Amino acid sequence: MAIVGSWSEGTQGSVTGVSLLGSLSPRRNSSAFPLKYAQRVKLLHQALEHGRRRFQQTTREFAKFGTIGVINTVVDVGLWNLLNLAFPNSEVKTKIVASLIATAGAYVMNRHWAFRHRKRQQLHRETVLFLLFNAVGLAIQAGSVALAKYGFDSTDALLLNAANMFGIGVAMVFRFWSYRRWIWLTADAGAKLPQEPPNSKNDLISV
Repeated sequence: MAIVGSWSEGTQGSVTGVSLLGSLSPRRNSSAFPLKYAQRVKLLHQALEHGRRRFQQTTREFAKFGTIGVINTVVDVGLWNLLNLAFPNSEVKTKIVASLIATAGAYVMNRHWAFRHRKRQQLHRETVLFLLFNAVGLAIQAGSVALAKYGFDSTDALLLNAANMFGIGVAMVFRFWSYRRWIWLTADAGAKLPQEPPNSKNDLISV
């Protein structure tokens, strides 16, 4: 009887100890999982919305920039051909003159229409950067004409105009990228996508 009693007491103590350890051990908080899931869904929604706004802004800017590009292409090409009639055998020089005139109009329209919602820098800085990037664009355009004229040893008007249009297209893409990247900065420059907040106390317990 004494043995049975001591065994019973020992068993009861063991069970009590196990129960105590179980009560002290961390329990998985089921409410943390819906909370964590909801936070991630919200972050995903914010990221998608941010991307949608950026895409729409870029599309609108490119549409305006493209309109300006079409206007200036008409000015550039038309004036270039008129100058070629007045000054034959000077296609590269007349190209530079026509592009400079078109560039002046492009600066005004881009600054006050296509990118007017973006951050403005000091006028002299904008002007210097604009002229610098347009000098690169001008080199692309004039280089295309020079390649067609001297590389193919031709003065055919169709070939020269095709080379001119190719140069205008390449220069247009370069200008759009450089204007947005260096001259007219986005209003939320440096803004980052939303970050996941630090784990809450419930999240720590649920791990």
